[in-house]
Amino acid sequence: MKADDPRLIQAHKEMTERIEKYEERIVTVLKAHLGAEQVLNDLRPVDGRNVASQAR
Repeated sequence: MKADDPRLIQAHKEMTERIEKYEERIVTVLKAHLGAEQVLNDLRPVDGRNVASQAR
């Protein structure tokens, strides 16, 4: 198979597209994780006391 074979060119194009989609998914997951972590940090009491002990 030569480097300019249309099958090789097509396979390279498909692999490049697959990698781009995979990278987009990674970024999406990281953004969602960081967003969830921020929400949890915002919900955590600032003074560090246990929430259960505050209910008493």
